[in-house]
Amino acid sequence: NGNRRRGGTGGTWRPFKKAREFARSLKLKGQVEWRQYCKGELLGYKPRPMDIPYHPERRFKEEWNGWPDWLGKTKFKRK
Repeated sequence: NGNRRRGGTGGTWRPFKKAREFARSLKLKGQVEWRQYCKGELLGYKPRPMDIPYHPERRFKEEWNGWPDWLGKTKFKRK
């Protein structure tokens, strides 16, 4: 089953649209903050739910439209 998570937990992943909605609700600035959030390194956030992937770009290859889409940003500023 393509929705089964790795790691022996036996659970399933949240569907793409629901997972993206969750990711957008966090109002993170970009991929770096997403990784920090997933590792529990950002203060003020609850732990990442088990049905939300650390690597959404891998889990949702078919639906993936980039980090701006995943996080609800129109574009990122480049330094």
